[in-house]
Amino acid sequence: MSQSFTPGFGAALASARESRGLTIAEVAERLKLSPRQIEAIEAEDWSALPDPVFVRGFVRNYARIVGVEPEALMPAVNSVEAVTQTITAPSAGVRLGSSPVARWLLLPLL
Repeated sequence: MSQSFTPGFGAALASARESRGLTIAEVAERLKLSPRQIEAIEAEDWSALPDPVFVRGFVRNYARIVGVEPEALMPAVNSVEAVTQTITAPSAGVRLGSSPVARWLLLPLL
């Protein structure tokens, strides 16, 4: 089974933007976003973007502006989102105790 490299949604959007002769500032103005957010979308930098539900909307609207089919990009957006979600362990049963000495020292301060 051979696999070919397909660029992520950010590279596809950047390429489509450049082929239409649009600047990052022009796309940002049309989407009512900051140029920094457009750069983060193109770089797929999820740490610089809001909640993933908003990013999906940003990508859909960006795709429409640059003439890319939005639904073609959604699998790539969803796969990146799935990888970036934080895994948390339940804290049930974890007890953080304090020594009696520490309690007696802190009570007078309160």
